[in-house]
Amino acid sequence: MTNVRNYVGVDVSKKTLDVSIPQENGTYLHKKISNDAVGFKSIIKHLSIDFCVVMEATSSYYMPFAYYLHANQIAVSIVNPLTVNHFCKMRMSRAKTDKKDASMLAQFGKSETPKLWKPKADHLLKLQQLQAVLDNFTNQKKSFANQLEAFNSSGKMSKSVKKIIEVTGIIDKRQSFEIAKANYIDHSPPVEKIEKMDSVFFMPNMQRDRGAG
Repeated sequence: MTNVRNYVGVDVSKKTLDVSIPQENGTYLHKKISNDAVGFKSIIKHLSIDFCVVMEATSSYYMPFAYYLHANQIAVSIVNPLTVNHFCKMRMSRAKTDKKDASMLAQFGKSETPKLWKPKADHLLKLQQLQAVLDNFTNQKKSFANQLEAFNSSGKMSKSVKKIIEVTGIIDKRQSFEIAKANYIDHSPPVEKIEKMDSVFFMPNMQRDRGAG
């Protein structure tokens, strides 16, 4: 990718993207597109390889567009929403619209020149998703255990409710981790190689979870 000369702001939601593209006269061209392949194709003609598209890390809704841009040699920066919020406050910007947010993201990019985003390796993305599922299962188990304790304490829990909770709560961390580990071993390089990669943040989380269990 070439050096970035212009920053495009994109306010992301589940179904739509609000795009602010800087113009030579200092204004912004605003486009509202669908957050899907049709919308992506409609906006790419307005972008060039010296542009950088700035988006907030909003859930995972930004990811399809980010991958699409990267595949088309357009630079991408994914920024922390709290950092952008602070930037807006410093500029006394109180308006809260999707169009305004997109323009502020473009201004943020021009002022702060955030680092460029790179897609994670496929095996790391898969492992991160498995960890998210594992964490969700673990939280569900804790929730069921707490509910069971509350019902028991009441002295009024029916046998049918107790059975449902017990059956649903059999998913435990050890079983889920075996699934994640198997996929990791099958599709990932050795651990020592992963530890050298940018996404190494994920591995300490696993180590911490194992130590806490």
